[in-house]
Amino acid sequence: MSASLRLRMLACAALITVAAPAHASVPLSAFAVPSKVEFLPGQPTATHVVIHGAFFFYTGMGNLNYSSPKCGYMYFTCKPGEEAMCRMQWNEIHQTIGKGS
Repeated sequence: MSASLRLRMLACAALITVAAPAHASVPLSAFAVPSKVEFLPGQPTATHVVIHGAFFFYTGMGNLNYSSPKCGYMYFTCKPGEEAMCRMQWNEIHQTIGKGS
């Protein structure tokens, strides 16, 4: 391997390994504090869910500003073929009810 090629490879390796500042991902668009989860048509076969509770919504880019809590409910439908994943996530949400953080 020629000295010129080794020098170019070393320069490329140095460029690749130069540290860059880490950037945070986009903040979550909403946070929820659930008080009740309704599984439709039933918990073992749910394809829809209604989550009752308090919800905080992201209000601006570049900072972590969220709205004041809004009480109510949100309705979610699972995409066909993703039912097992939806049920797992909905059950996890259900299990957090009454557990302080």
